[in-house]
Amino acid sequence: MHSIRLITSAIEILETGDFSTFRSNRRLLLECRKGNYSFKEALEMITMYDHHLKIAMQKSELPDYPDYNKVNELLIEINRKGLHF
Repeated sequence: MHSIRLITSAIEILETGDFSTFRSNRRLLLECRKGNYSFKEALEMITMYDHHLKIAMQKSELPDYPDYNKVNELLIEINRKGLHF
């Protein structure tokens, strides 16, 4: 379940540039957690999603590396607001 959740979340981020905690494949994830799929079936699903992930990585417009300066500035601003500076 967790492997499929992580891979499909990564695909979502690469395809949309965003992340939602609401999982559109919730039913599938719950079925995996309940053990409704054999280990072989689970590995086949993971392989299929991994293939989709590789395609999403190739097509993604997201940069290869984050803008560390921008991230640090955002963290500083969040801390300042949280600490009321």
